[in-house]
Amino acid sequence: MKNPIFLILALFTLFSCGDDDGGDSMQEPSTFTVTIENVGTAYPFYQGGIFNTPVGASDPAPLLPGEDDMYQFTFHAGNPYLPGTPLKVSFATMLVASNDLFFAPKGTGISLYDDNGDPITGDVTDQIYLWDAGTEVNRMPGSTDQPGPNNDPAGTGTSESENVTLLEETDNAIPVTVMDTEGGSSTYNYPAVSEMIKVTLSNDGTEFTLTIENMSGGEFSSPLSPGGFVVHTADNPLFEAGMMAMDNGLEEIAEDGMPGELESYLDGKIGIIAPLSPGVWAVHNGSSMPLFEMGAADYGDGLEHIAEDGNATPLGAAVADRDGVIEAAIFNTPNGSSAAGPATPGNSFSFTFDASPGDYLSFATMFAQSNDWFYGFGDMGLALFNGETPVTGDVTSSVMLFDVGTEEDEYPGAGPTQVIRQGGSDIGPDDDDDMVRTVTPSGIIPATNQQIKVTISVN
Repeated sequence: MKNPIFLILALFTLFSCGDDDGGDSMQEPSTFTVTIENVGTAYPFYQGGIFNTPVGASDPAPLLPGEDDMYQFTFHAGNPYLPGTPLKVSFATMLVASNDLFFAPKGTGISLYDDNGDPITGDVTDQIYLWDAGTEVNRMPGSTDQPGPNNDPAGTGTSESENVTLLEETDNAIPVTVMDTEGGSSTYNYPAVSEMIKVTLSNDGTEFTLTIENMSGGEFSSPLSPGGFVVHTADNPLFEAGMMAMDNGLEEIAEDGMPGELESYLDGKIGIIAPLSPGVWAVHNGSSMPLFEMGAADYGDGLEHIAEDGNATPLGAAVADRDGVIEAAIFNTPNGSSAAGPATPGNSFSFTFDASPGDYLSFATMFAQSNDWFYGFGDMGLALFNGETPVTGDVTSSVMLFDVGTEEDEYPGAGPTQVIRQGGSDIGPDDDDDMVRTVTPSGIIPATNQQIKVTISVN
């Protein structure tokens, strides 16, 4: 499956701008090379976590049969029928009256949008199946080597080394071969999935809520355990049918209903994958603000096109004519590439120019999982000299994330009018707060130095 970082923008055309009067030093100009590197992580999961506390409860607990308890968790997902790769959700929760049986969707995950691109809501239990993790020998429900109030909470079952197996439903029952302690076998018929669990989806914009209810009772009753979930693009995020259980915490859920190992496994694997777009750079004097002014509306020269659509051409054509600009151009081809395009995690742009004491540098590149955000220095740019000495090394501490204030913000990585998912350019609703301001990284928005690195060298 394609990764969404490659489904972003059409190719961009290189554009160079002319010269203007420059710095006031008699010193020979120095040749600078600036590298803008995407140091973001290509995370395997967009969102994820564990669920362990029933709605309305204050402490973690299983879902008991015959109760009105439910687990709920919320997450965001974009529309896959706009350009981009679909986000899906998968989860796992143990059927406690077993040794290592668990409920989960198939490897493709739960579909979140229909063929018309509308969010799916309501009962999605028909996408949920009962699985055997293959890590522990199956016994009759209620056996002493299964989790329960009178048993070891970590289980005492007999280990086995089998593959994860889908348990097929036949005639409203799920037959499972169970072993006794003397090596004999028999068949136990678990009820149909819909008689043990109910899963529903609700939706509010890009936010979904998944609800799990325990439907068991009567002749068969079993708690459902705490579990874990991930929002993903690639198939088989938690396990793969016909393969042994991954070393990711699934076994601990399937055998003991304990999601702590999965929570640890997900640490560092959840986040947003954000390309950096082609952009514009400008060398200018210290009294000018060539790209934007903090707290003021966008100049209308093309910064909006970078911040909304990753299109650097309009601003590249306009910025050379701004007062105080000495030299300007666009950067649009990642290092090592022969084609223009975004810099995905692990890739970078570079550009070279001459500058003298008194000169400053400004640039802008889009944070491509947004509606209108860009990275750059402050509105006055970065001083390229300390006295007569050129600035070199890592200058990322001077880089900030800005909102250009031209388009209403949607949830990062899910909004339908963000460039990776939108059906065309310049289609998002206008921002009521139409001024350039900083964005404070938090939640799914990475810290600036975890997404971009800017270094300067002098030849």
